[in-house]
Amino acid sequence: MGKIRIYELSRKIKVGNREIIDELEKRGLKGKTHSSTLDPELVTSLEETFKKRSQKRYAPEKTSTAEKVKKKEKEGKKAKETPSSAKPPAPHVKMKEEKKKTAKKAKKAKPESPAEEEDIALPDKLKKEIEEQKDEKLKTKSMQRAFQAIRKIEPKRWVDHKSSKKFRGRHQHFRRGVTSAQPPTVSTAAPRKKAIKLPEGTTIKEFSELIGQKVSDVIKKFMELGSMVTINLPIDLESAILIADIFGVKVEPASIEEIAPEVEEAIEENQEDLTHRAPVVTVMGHVDHGKTSLLDAIRKSRVTESEAGGITQHIGAYKVNLKGRDIVFLDTPGHEAFTTMRARGAQVTDIVVLVVAADDGVMPQTIEAINHAKSANVPITIAVNKIDNPNANPQKVRTELAEYDIVPEEWGGKNIFVDVSAKQKTGIDDLLEMIILQSEIMELKANTKRAARGVTIESRLDRGRGPVATVLVQSGTLRIGDTFISGSTYGKVRALIDDRGKRVTEAIPSTPVEVIGFSEVPQAGDQFVVVEDERKARQTEMTRQHKERLAEMSRAKKVKLDKIFSQIQEGEIKELNIIIKADVQGSVEALKSSLEKITHPE
Repeated sequence: MGKIRIYELSRKIKVGNREIIDELEKRGLKGKTHSSTLDPELVTSLEETFKKRSQKRYAPEKTSTAEKVKKKEKEGKKAKETPSSAKPPAPHVKMKEEKKKTAKKAKKAKPESPAEEEDIALPDKLKKEIEEQKDEKLKTKSMQRAFQAIRKIEPKRWVDHKSSKKFRGRHQHFRRGVTSAQPPTVSTAAPRKKAIKLPEGTTIKEFSELIGQKVSDVIKKFMELGSMVTINLPIDLESAILIADIFGVKVEPASIEEIAPEVEEAIEENQEDLTHRAPVVTVMGHVDHGKTSLLDAIRKSRVTESEAGGITQHIGAYKVNLKGRDIVFLDTPGHEAFTTMRARGAQVTDIVVLVVAADDGVMPQTIEAINHAKSANVPITIAVNKIDNPNANPQKVRTELAEYDIVPEEWGGKNIFVDVSAKQKTGIDDLLEMIILQSEIMELKANTKRAARGVTIESRLDRGRGPVATVLVQSGTLRIGDTFISGSTYGKVRALIDDRGKRVTEAIPSTPVEVIGFSEVPQAGDQFVVVEDERKARQTEMTRQHKERLAEMSRAKKVKLDKIFSQIQEGEIKELNIIIKADVQGSVEALKSSLEKITHPE
């Protein structure tokens, strides 16, 4: 026989682990546990020891039982001699005698003794008295409590929450009079009775909070339906309606307006919190009329050289300081293809500076810029550029613009005209002073204490930094760490870079900054709104993307590439979808508008 463990020996000899360990400690073997191994010799010794103990333990019980029986036999004889004076024995004596009699019949080892026969054959009167006293004792409260304490307790039954009162009432007798070791747990969260709006992307944890139930109870219901879920798993609408119905709550899908109404609606500003802000100026004009050169002269830095082919491709946002006052400039391209970008620039600006070349006069994009500014109800300041040119005629420009209701102040109109030369840098300060004067008349103010709101001016995908967007803050203060929504994208501000390439920690109203931290590249022109938490931003993004996908699917046709040519020849397809890829959103818009103008006689 090999080595065995203490718990194995305990099972074998039917002795507790503690008793075996105590015996080993008596023998000087300390530090043993139930999983310690024992040698065969030690096992044999322990078996003999506990066997002797068990024999000694039961030996005195037999002796005492025999003595008690003899004593009762004597009492029985006395009771036979004097039945009237003898006291009846206790009920348990009778029970033990009956047990002894049954055991003797089974063994049949010895014949019954005369004393036992006399004990069994008691007088009828004495038997009747003993039985009556036994019944009275059994009916007492103390005996009832004793029997009640040893009564078999029924196992705890599982009752379904959906069970009817009739079902529960039928089984009340199982629990009557039984004291449970632990009181039944009562759910502290009461279910809500009114209907709730469920936003798309809601997790199991958020769903349980909405319906007023414990997360464990909700997960249990999912498991009963055969679904294994976790607290962070998004719940679909069908499952949410089914589970909520079990708890007596009605669930309805929430629309984008119901998810975050405070994201879309304007907040009434407290007049005490409003402070003066810098004016946002958009520079517009025809191609090659000198808009970027004028901004270059204002900023005193060369930005024209970085543009491909001398044409401004990206909207630039620049901040200029004059005599302690800041002015923010937005440079929009003057090319015909960039109509959308010019319209977007007019919507976010306070003042439009219309650049017109003195030697060229009013051109198509000049008229377009005037219409954009008027539709946005923005005041127009005219910068007559290239006055240093020998062919310059500023008066001709004023006359042509008067036809479009742009009348100079000296002619009794409302528009400010300033003659400038971007090349020689003349008239620049006069233009800036007129802009500051115009902004003072307009009394531009913003609240810096609220959550930031603004407009995405431009966006691109940077290889090293990911999605990057130029954002113009219109109100509030944008800080690093803020969670935001921009169109159908969301993110968290990881870095802010100003127009000079320096990292900043916050951006006040009328400040253009590059924001890093978008989940995707946003669309130029989208509203930029800071929200309370990432959950609300994520829900809004998912809902908006879902609506966009549905809109695209409703108007999209599936066309296979190998069949497209034959379908075009047959006349089934008259439209060809093209994907335009560019470095920034503005260039995509330019190519898109140019391609849309391509026509075919067929």
